Amino acid sequence: MNKLTLELSIIIAVRNAANLLNKTLETFPQKSSFCYEIIIQDAMSSDGTEQVIKKYDQLPLSYERALDYGIYDAWNKALCRIRGKWTLFLGAGDIIDWSMLSQCISKLQILPNSIEFYATPVRLISPDGSLLEEMFPSTSPRKDLPQGMSLPHPGVFHRSILFSTLKFDISYRVAGDYDFLCRTLRDNNICIDNFPITSMLIGGISGSMDSMFSSECELLQISRKYFPNSIQFKPLMRLIRSGSYLVIRKFFGVQLANYFADIPRLVQGKTRLWSLQNTVSSTDLPEILTQPSIDLLISTIGRTSDLEQLIISFKRQHYKKFNIILADQNPSGFLNDTLTRYPELSITRIILPSQGVSVARNILLKQSEADIIAFPDDDCWYAPDTLAQVVEAFQRHPEAGAVLGYWTSSPQLPQPDNTEQTLSATALFSQGGTCVQFFRAEVVKGLRFDPRLGPGTGLPYGCGEDTDYLLEAHKRAPVWRCPSIRVFHPSPDTHVPSDAKIASYAAGRMYLLKKHAFPLWFRCANVLYPLCMLPLDALRKGRKAARYRWRMFVERLRHFSS
Repeated sequence: MNKLTLELSIIIAVRNAANLLNKTLETFPQKSSFCYEIIIQDAMSSDGTEQVIKKYDQLPLSYERALDYGIYDAWNKALCRIRGKWTLFLGAGDIIDWSMLSQCISKLQILPNSIEFYATPVRLISPDGSLLEEMFPSTSPRKDLPQGMSLPHPGVFHRSILFSTLKFDISYRVAGDYDFLCRTLRDNNICIDNFPITSMLIGGISGSMDSMFSSECELLQISRKYFPNSIQFKPLMRLIRSGSYLVIRKFFGVQLANYFADIPRLVQGKTRLWSLQNTVSSTDLPEILTQPSIDLLISTIGRTSDLEQLIISFKRQHYKKFNIILADQNPSGFLNDTLTRYPELSITRIILPSQGVSVARNILLKQSEADIIAFPDDDCWYAPDTLAQVVEAFQRHPEAGAVLGYWTSSPQLPQPDNTEQTLSATALFSQGGTCVQFFRAEVVKGLRFDPRLGPGTGLPYGCGEDTDYLLEAHKRAPVWRCPSIRVFHPSPDTHVPSDAKIASYAAGRMYLLKKHAFPLWFRCANVLYPLCMLPLDALRKGRKAARYRWRMFVERLRHFSS
């Protein structure tokens, strides 16, 4: 361990949380009444974390990128570089009250050497910064340890000399801090204060209901290891609750499961916590400009007349501030005649081998620098006011991460009502085709298409890449449906796919449902839907439509458990 010459070392382990890390670092002062350092241990992030770090080169910051085996391995690596007499562990997104911290440092300086822990309350905050509750350390932390974590860890200051001989056990995934306290905490080596210093953002690996069951299993295992004579009543009850959560989520979905998890909190008169976890704050989204730039990212192969129809519709757009970036996966010269007929349009052409639509779109994303991006299919076309309506929709809904238009197979078909609404994750399956998706570039920054999904991958999953991308965007910000945005695309009624395509579509959808852990009832509904629609389509649209529904049902059923 380095010579302890500073008052405080603050350790932040991070992996692909650049925006949250930025929120934390922007609250750190350049000048402080005491000497401190920030040690950031980065598990090879790919979301621009390094660029965030460079913005704060005026701070006393130490940064290292290295592979690790989890958060406790990352902490151990960071501990090799500490120079502070005390050490505090934060998560990306956590906030420090620096006025309170200055007072805390004054108290730490006069504590006797026998005191190795200094525990303070922790404020729990939502993504929008609102206070949910304050978590107080136990007044008898050692006595309460058999029942679980008795100290909120982001509020615990550790005397750094502890780490000269001790480290976190990296065999634990989410309860390594609890194990460390069980090993080191005594009745006479801790001081408790009642002034909160740290505000902790909800979520994270240890605070997520998704990991709660494994967390409680680890806590119970550790408690039995160190306190074999104690009755672990509370850990067992928490284990039952978290197990029930997983069962409810599997059969009834995440939303209902999160409300179930909040029942004990509501009974105690506390605010909801788990059912707020999916709330996304959009306060950091930049304002949509009056004339935002739009990039239309098109992957094309094997089509000329359809592609030309699309390009003609671009030429007729009322809104002109857009660029076309085209991934051409055709044989050499296949599109030369088509593209040369439209010199007035800004078309960037990238020649690619045929590697699948997802790979092509990921390459296109690297070329895009616009405010809004879209992925038109090469067999769709836009109404003259489509892009103008997109811009207006984003201006009406500045919190939106994406807006979805309405598509039909023909401009002559009647339009739906213009009611605009946010969409749930389940609704995205029926209303989120590629051609109607328009994204705020800031929201999907760093987001890429799954190369296993979509046409041309060589895998059986011939669709779903667009819905997968939309679901990931939906996790970051709300998605709005705006029917005034019109896009036209051939429907199965007029262009029935081959049996091979139907099979690949079904495989892709069922894979996607499992990937995003949709509840069992929704997966079953997806299998049965084509069968339920078959009689109606047979009466209204004829034999071809009925056969399409039947084949889709058979293939979805076949891939249900694969």
